[in-house]
Amino acid sequence: MAISQDFASVDLSVEPYLVSGNQETHFEGITRLWRERFDEDYIEKRQILFRWLTERNPFRAERTPYYLLTQGEQVIGMHGHMPLRFSLGGRQMMGYLAHDDLLAKAYRGKGLGKILLRGVAEQTTDFAGALWFNEPNRHLYLKAGWLPVPDFYSYFKILDPAPFIRQRVSGRIPRATLSWLARSALRVGEFALRARIPRRMEIIPVIRFDERFDEFFSRVSPAFGLMVVRDHHYLNWKFVERPFSNYRRYAAFNDQGTLCGYAVLKRTKKGDRLRGQILDILADPREPGAFEGLLNRCLTDFKQSGVDYVGIMCTYPPFIRQLRWAGFLRARTPEPFMASKWEQQFERSFISSVGNWYLTFGDADGDAWEVNSPEPW
Repeated sequence: MAISQDFASVDLSVEPYLVSGNQETHFEGITRLWRERFDEDYIEKRQILFRWLTERNPFRAERTPYYLLTQGEQVIGMHGHMPLRFSLGGRQMMGYLAHDDLLAKAYRGKGLGKILLRGVAEQTTDFAGALWFNEPNRHLYLKAGWLPVPDFYSYFKILDPAPFIRQRVSGRIPRATLSWLARSALRVGEFALRARIPRRMEIIPVIRFDERFDEFFSRVSPAFGLMVVRDHHYLNWKFVERPFSNYRRYAAFNDQGTLCGYAVLKRTKKGDRLRGQILDILADPREPGAFEGLLNRCLTDFKQSGVDYVGIMCTYPPFIRQLRWAGFLRARTPEPFMASKWEQQFERSFISSVGNWYLTFGDADGDAWEVNSPEPW
């Protein structure tokens, strides 16, 4: 492939490596790096998503959203370092969530990933977290001194067991029959859930997030430990302005008209299965029924649109208990999650306990690179 020849043509012994944050002047080099990994028909879409992710970030200010490893004029590696604000007990602080690491194929196995991460660490002082690793990157971050935060699990609920059962039984049973039998069995458990959920919460669609969500976040965030600031600027950037998205957004209000929570959801095709995802959800833990009401609205949408199973990421223990009551199961294996530059602000015991964080599927670049169908669902 031509691009591999371009990368291989540089003499490793001549040009020094440089880690810098000036990705605006290296956009063509970044695109060449992508072409090693992605199909050509996706490149233009990824360029659009990259510009949204970096240029529209309301927390960016003058901070660098990507660091590049270059040799001469060649971009040979990249590391996403998303500028954000974190909240802890109502106190806000600057920080980052790391993501999207990529190294040119001709340069792998030479220790350059560690050079890239070391260069980033030397140029930044703020606290950072990192999630959504593949296995090579997880090992790389461990070698670079990042602190693992264990027990970061996703949860799932099967709405139509037929596609899962079909893998284990004879294909002679029609899908429609199998689906009807399986759904009928699940309805028994749903009766208890419907009886439990309070009905006084009003769940309404959200077109855009407004200033009411700023007040809501200030009111509830002290209960959730360390989390990304979810003000209306952030929520609109992530879940309204994102290109190629097809999200549904809901807000919960109590009988006094007070905003008590929100949820963002999507569905996508995975093989022969239709998956639902609750990308982000936050509710006032002091308001009975807020989380459950939002969860019930999401599940209703998913059931009506034929979703086979639903996934959610949640680290807040009271919400996890409600998920289990609603029939969600914990995934077998956890997702890797790590932290860096934490020593000046936090105790190791605090930062390494996932229960002291609030994380969802939408954090960092979760779902940022997907090209979702524009068709309504």
